[in-house]
Amino acid sequence: MPTDASNADWYLKDGKPFLERYLAGPTVGDARNQGFNFCIQSTFASREDLTYYDESCEAHDELKALMQGRLSGPPLTVFTDEFVGE
Repeated sequence: MPTDASNADWYLKDGKPFLERYLAGPTVGDARNQGFNFCIQSTFASREDLTYYDESCEAHDELKALMQGRLSGPPLTVFTDEFVGE
């Protein structure tokens, strides 16, 4: 994520990983990709970790800055297996 890939600590918050899983790769070349050719899937253990990534992670800020102006809006789908009201 960071432009300096030698910094392996970008995924740590308070010395502990805030990402459970991080996958990136090309999309399937059909209409379902809605024009996107690359996809990133991030899995978090808690909503707090997601909020940290979204609001405080410097590497994520770099990624958002890199993509600014290249996308019409945030291509984002959020999935949670939490029950409503939990």
